Amino acid sequence: MVKPTTNHEQRTTNHEKRTSNNEPRTTNHEQRTTNIELPEIGKEVLAVDPKYFRPTEVDLLIGDPTKANTKLGWLPEHDLASLVKDMMQSDFMLMKKDQFLKDNGFITLNYFE
Repeated sequence: MVKPTTNHEQRTTNHEKRTSNNEPRTTNHEQRTTNIELPEIGKEVLAVDPKYFRPTEVDLLIGDPTKANTKLGWLPEHDLASLVKDMMQSDFMLMKKDQFLKDNGFITLNYFE
């Protein structure tokens, strides 16, 4: 009759099987290839095609949510008035936090410099 084993006994047995062989073990570091050729200083190793560059400053941004609405059924959560209100509340909370920190001896950054 075979005695049923517990999970702990199985784990111990599996661990013993893994470590019982006398083969030398190597670490991941030892398995890496060491003959990697390093580029010369100043040598170009990566190039980006300028046609993929985007301008850093855009004069005019116009968004049209029509496609998102028709294809995805997406509707905006905010109209312009609620967006401005939300942004003002956020700025007000930031100002209150900065004032609290200043009043208690902390130095804060000036976000508007």
